[in-house]
Amino acid sequence: MEETLTLQRLGVPELLRVSFRTTNVVESIMARVEARTAKVNHCRTSDQKQRWCAAALLQLEPRLRKGKGFRYLPQLEVALRTGRTDGSPRRRESVSH
Repeated sequence: MEETLTLQRLGVPELLRVSFRTTNVVESIMARVEARTAKVNHCRTSDQKQRWCAAALLQLEPRLRKGKGFRYLPQLEVALRTGRTDGSPRRRESVSH
């Protein structure tokens, strides 16, 4: 619930919010990566593991669909950096003592 309210507070468009309501997209990608790298067990360093993961993601990329509202991702980036979607800095709430 908190994540939904955060997306609303940031002003993320509804079409993009739909993509972030569940973790299905990430779970699906990770399952596909695991299927491609499951038999790899001779990696000695984390660098090798990262390369295998990157290679699997590059193989999967052409078959992935764009998420709903993907055109709003630049707007989301601005919102995450500034706390607002219009690009203006976030105002701090003054606390009365």
